[in-house]
Amino acid sequence: MKDKFNMVGTEIQSFSLNNMLGESKNIEEYKGQKNVVLILLRDIN
Repeated sequence: MKDKFNMVGTEIQSFSLNNMLGESKNIEEYKGQKNVVLILLRDIN
């Protein structure tokens, strides 16, 4: 699959989101430890 937007390997700014359990997670928690795939859904309801 081609990276249409040339985003693979790009560092992103720090941010926090709640997970499915309602716990706040910051992207910085994973820096240097794991590869992260971020999928944002507009509305799942």
